[in-house]
Amino acid sequence: MMLKLNKTVAIKTEHNMADNPMLETEAQIIKELSGVRGIPQLHDYLNYKDFKVLSMPLYGFSLAHLKHYLGGKFSLWTTCMVGLKLIDRLKDVHNRGFIHRDIKPHNVVIGREDPTEIFLIDFGLAKRFVDPKTKLHIPLKTHPRVVGTAKYISLRCHYGYESSRRDDLESLVYVLIYLATGTLPWKHDGQVTRSKLEQIKQTKSIKASDICAGLPREFHKMLRITRNLGFKEDPDYCELKKLLRRVISKAKTKKADLQLDWVEKQELLPKKYGFSKSKKGGRPQSCKRVQEYPKLRL
Repeated sequence: MMLKLNKTVAIKTEHNMADNPMLETEAQIIKELSGVRGIPQLHDYLNYKDFKVLSMPLYGFSLAHLKHYLGGKFSLWTTCMVGLKLIDRLKDVHNRGFIHRDIKPHNVVIGREDPTEIFLIDFGLAKRFVDPKTKLHIPLKTHPRVVGTAKYISLRCHYGYESSRRDDLESLVYVLIYLATGTLPWKHDGQVTRSKLEQIKQTKSIKASDICAGLPREFHKMLRITRNLGFKEDPDYCELKKLLRRVISKAKTKKADLQLDWVEKQELLPKKYGFSKSKKGGRPQSCKRVQEYPKLRL
C-alpha cells in the first residue's frame, strides 16, 4: 500500500530484473539512518508492477548544478562551509556503522525551504563497515572492480582495496578541491574505460601539494591526513574541521553578513527551479527573504 503524503516527493525506480539491483539496499540503509541530520527521510518503498519504487523528500539543486550556474566554481568561503557540513554528515553516517562510497557533487543537494541546509543523498553503493552483531570492523580485502565514481574515489580504491571511512573522507577532499578550483588534475567525464581508469589512477598518484595547487596549505594537509589513515583507524573529524576553519579565518573577508554563493547570487539560478515558495504569500522567496535564514555555524 502506498503512503499518501499530499506533497511533492522525489521518486527513484528500479526494474525488478535489473542486472545490479541496489534500490532495496538503499531503502534499508536510509531507514537505518533515520534521524541523522542531512540524510533523506524514507517516505515509502514498495513494488509496483515490474518496478521497485522508493520515495523521499524533494530537495533542491545539487552542488554540481550550483557550480555550473555560478560560474564554474565556488568561493573559498562557501567551499569551506560546505566542507564543514559534509564532515558532520559523514561523521554521523560513520557513527551508525555505514560508509557512503560515492561522495561526489551530484550526491550533495541543498534544501528547498532552507537553501543553507545540505543533504547527502544516493546510498545505492553504501555498505556497513561494522558488523551489527559482533561490532567488529570489516576485514581489508581487494576487489576486481572499482566501486564508486572514478573522478572522486580514493587512490586506494583505484588499486582495488576495500573502502572504509578514510576513503569517504579522501573523496570529500577531492570534491572540495573541485568546487574551489573548478577542476581536478585528472579530467574525466563520460564512459569509464580501463585506459581512463589507469590514467586517473596515475594522475592521482602525484604529490598532494600538486593536486591542491593554488589552494591554501590546509587543503594539502587534509589530503595527506586522509591518505595516511589506517583501514580501521578512527578519523579525526575535528582536525579536518579545524583546518577548514583556519582557511576561513585567514580569508579576512570584510563582509559583515557572509552568504553561501547560491544564496547571494540566487538570481543566476534557473527561476523555475528556484527555492521553494514561501508558506504565507505563495510567491517565490526573494533574496531578501532568503537572507533571514540562520547562518551556517562554524
